Amino acid sequence: MRVQSGGGAPEPATVLHEDRSDIAHRWPQFLPNGRHFLFYVVSTTNPLASEHSGIYIGTLDSKETRLILRSESRADYAQGRILYRAGATLMACAFDPTDRELAGDPFPVATDIPGGGVSWGGAQFDASSGGMVVHMRGAGAAGTQLRWRDRRGKILETIGEPGAYWNPSISHDGTRVALSVGNDVGDIWIYDLDSNMKTRFTFHAGDDQYATWSPEDSRVAFSSSRDTTGAIYTRPASGQGDTRLIFQTDATIEPTDWSEDGRLIMFNRLDAAKGAYEVWMLDTHTSEATPLLEGGSSYAEAKLSPDGKWLAFASDESGRMEVYVQPFPGGQGKWMISSDEGSSQATTPRWRSDGKELFYLRGSTLLAVPIDAGGTFSFGTPTPLFNMNVSSSNAHYEVDRGGQRILTNELPPTDQSNMGAVLIQNWASSLNR
Repeated sequence: MRVQSGGGAPEPATVLHEDRSDIAHRWPQFLPNGRHFLFYVVSTTNPLASEHSGIYIGTLDSKETRLILRSESRADYAQGRILYRAGATLMACAFDPTDRELAGDPFPVATDIPGGGVSWGGAQFDASSGGMVVHMRGAGAAGTQLRWRDRRGKILETIGEPGAYWNPSISHDGTRVALSVGNDVGDIWIYDLDSNMKTRFTFHAGDDQYATWSPEDSRVAFSSSRDTTGAIYTRPASGQGDTRLIFQTDATIEPTDWSEDGRLIMFNRLDAAKGAYEVWMLDTHTSEATPLLEGGSSYAEAKLSPDGKWLAFASDESGRMEVYVQPFPGGQGKWMISSDEGSSQATTPRWRSDGKELFYLRGSTLLAVPIDAGGTFSFGTPTPLFNMNVSSSNAHYEVDRGGQRILTNELPPTDQSNMGAVLIQNWASSLNR
């Protein structure tokens, strides 16, 4: 967006291109003429696998844009060069700001630069016009750690080694955890909690995410960018059998739940034009998908109660994300369950297996709410349980069937020896030798 420096209404400076499956435009930086700017285009949920993701140039004088460089990160312009991250290496390439063209081969400037493809163009560095570069360290640092905690937050068990884990999902029988593993592009793995063995479940170059168990734990559904922007696949949980495409669309989608009767899969769908998520449901018998929650607000993370009569979800209709419950598939009433007085967003609702308790996150705090849905729906006061180290977008939690153990996916303790910032002076002079 663009806005006058003296204030006023923001206006679009770029427009998402449906033909290249744009999801987001990020990280703008002006070139010296003050009219043209560099920015990063996120194309599909797997930017690394898309031919359209990369560093683009735009102008305030039109909506026309042009690809400068395929890249996994944003760019800075300084000292006649653009700087960007390639893997864990900071690269610099000569760039003519007048012709707005690359003018040479790239050269490495520094290593150990954090920021993965999942950050959609992020890179932890900055460059000044005076010849200095600063970057954070720790590109090789571990992602998150799986742990069992009790309701007070006490660590009961640490599961495996730290890794780049995303969106763990516990099987209904409590013996396995399906999750996505990968810094830049994810594959689904299944962790057997009895044997402590982790087995790879998907093998495609596309980004596989949001594993969801069927009610009898015989199949796993997941989203993938392998053939289109958004698709849902299923595969036998045993790993023996074909992967089956059951739904595809040009929008980003994220499965969140599979109904107890096995018929419906709930999923988030991103409306790129509105910049908001919607809740949709897929009928696995007919392969038809229909919107359930949509409108001017964002709706996401839908979870059905165990008896299938109530739907919990997160929405920003009040001005910030809160957790709500309403009848399913229809009926009167809607209740904001996150009635605590916290100032952070409320997200990530989870039902206890008997439907008598609902959990959610308020910022980094996990809370539990008693639920009585026997006759008419009612709920009690949210009780804070413990704080999680959720300063990462892949931090997450799941609840066991009895609601007494919480599986957390949190950042591990910080390795101070691999942290901090590095300042490089006169970095461009070394490239001219």
